[in-house]
Amino acid sequence: MNNAGITRDNLMMRMKDDEWYDVVDTNLNSLFRLSKGVLRGMTKARWGRIINIGSVVGAMGNAGQVNYASAKPAWKVSAVPWRVKSARGRLRSTRWLQGSSTPI
Repeated sequence: MNNAGITRDNLMMRMKDDEWYDVVDTNLNSLFRLSKGVLRGMTKARWGRIINIGSVVGAMGNAGQVNYASAKPAWKVSAVPWRVKSARGRLRSTRWLQGSSTPI
């Protein structure tokens, strides 16, 4: 289960590079690292599940959260090609938005 997420809220014109990179590294790169770390074992076992949890704020954005709103939706899109690549086995990738009625 991947639920990594941080915020470093600031208006874009005042945002420091570190505030941008910290959020993108945690919220986006964690998805890649988690998936890569478990994929070999799941492929060998021919079974596995990755569940990515996000929030509706990541889909809509709030004032001062350009970094968060840019990084979080990528996990939603990444589940689609991962499922296609893994379709031969019984591997699944699911996404779920906290605060929404999206079924798991």
